[in-house]
Amino acid sequence: MESENQDKKLKVVLETEKIHGSLEKAILSDLDLEQAQYFANANQKKEYEEKERFEQKQDNNSESYKPEVLKKISEDVLKECSTPCESFDTSKLPKILSEYIDEIAKSTDAEKIIITQSVLCTISAYLKHKVYLSEDEYFQRLYPNIWCLSITDSGQYKTTALDKGSRIAFEVLEDIKRKEEEILKKYPINKRDDEYQNEISNNEKRNILLPNRVTAEALLGKLSQGFGGMIKTSEFGDWLKMLDQNYNKTLKPLLTDLFDVPPYYQYSTKTGGNLKIEYPFITINSVSTVDWIKEEIKDTDITSGFFARFLIFLPPIKEKIPPALPEHQIKNYTDTKEIKQILDSSSITKINNKIYRLSEDAKKLFKKIHEKIYEEIKEYEESKKIIIPYVKRWSPYLFKISMLIQPFIDKDTDFISEDAIIGSTSIIQQAIASTKFLLKEELGISDHQKKCQKLLKYIATRGGKIERYKLLASKQLGGGKKDYDYIIESLIETNRIGTIKGNEQKNDVYFLYK
Repeated sequence: MESENQDKKLKVVLETEKIHGSLEKAILSDLDLEQAQYFANANQKKEYEEKERFEQKQDNNSESYKPEVLKKISEDVLKECSTPCESFDTSKLPKILSEYIDEIAKSTDAEKIIITQSVLCTISAYLKHKVYLSEDEYFQRLYPNIWCLSITDSGQYKTTALDKGSRIAFEVLEDIKRKEEEILKKYPINKRDDEYQNEISNNEKRNILLPNRVTAEALLGKLSQGFGGMIKTSEFGDWLKMLDQNYNKTLKPLLTDLFDVPPYYQYSTKTGGNLKIEYPFITINSVSTVDWIKEEIKDTDITSGFFARFLIFLPPIKEKIPPALPEHQIKNYTDTKEIKQILDSSSITKINNKIYRLSEDAKKLFKKIHEKIYEEIKEYEESKKIIIPYVKRWSPYLFKISMLIQPFIDKDTDFISEDAIIGSTSIIQQAIASTKFLLKEELGISDHQKKCQKLLKYIATRGGKIERYKLLASKQLGGGKKDYDYIIESLIETNRIGTIKGNEQKNDVYFLYK
């Protein structure tokens, strides 16, 4: 019983000391004076250490609050939160393509990698399965169909870049329309026989654009009629939502099945018919915002084969004020004519197929690049499962893009050259850096981490400091004051931000901490 009382008194002393730090209060207990002295001294030491830490932090705060320090920290935070990709340099591409892409870029403020993506997708749709890399050179026959996705903020001229890069596809549509008018004049209404129908049908099949709003069965119907080419979508997230609708659940797995351009695909329709498709060719040319991707991409999509089949690009964000008017007018048809002349040359598309092989120099270079690509896995030791589906497709994409580039280096050769591999690598490097950043910093982090990043970025864009009431009114988080307080507390505890106390809490100033 006496021992129990002593324990209780000891508890009282500890609580008293915790609150008051007074030796007198400790002595007033019935405990031994020596014990009271010990606990009081221990508490005084604790108070002294806390005071030291507080004063040190105040000194650090004073140092960190200097404008030049805040500027440097803000730059570091914005760099940390932004895409690692720099503006794409087209100089490693063939001169004709490089000048064409640069010419388009002069008439819009869009990033060149989005234009490059769109140009390559259009060339891919134009050539379709008429060119391929022999299975004697690779593990399988490889066609130049590519799936590309550029992800950037709103207001970065994504759709403009997509449309201007796809210009040749629109010119083909205009040519189809003119040809149709000629056919209609050639055949009076009373003489529109099978020959007329064949001419109309063959003319329509020249269209290299596939519908982007379509059911699986309707798409298979188009492909079975001999159509093929490019699905162009200016909002990938919205398109994904369409793929996940109950009536369209089979479209995503269908696209995945057709990615390798199988020599034969058969499908039974709801009405009991059979659709037979030979070498179905689909290229996807798309853009989106990070928010759309986060909302529509599921965890299962990230590790699945569907999303991993895309070359992903995260262009740098342009914060500057765009020009009021174009500083340069794009040439109307000169460049597209030159490109189409190469693509229409007898050695490429006017024969059944062009079968590419690899030059010895191309083989040597490819092996070195292949090894470097697989070194990317080392950064993902704890989550190899996420990155491996993407890594496995970067190597074959080198060849796919090389096939699209090679005609502009030498349209008559059957060999993929070292220069084609070099040009292709410059594009794949952008995709590798972008994919790694997207998986680790955007899709691979928790909601809590995303919110922390949002507030840090917001403070950084305002010079590295902000008053509390302005931060609460920033609409960066959706959970109200409690949500802000929780994230702010986390940032303070992890030394990402410091605080200068105001006369009222709403006037507290938060600043980025080094």
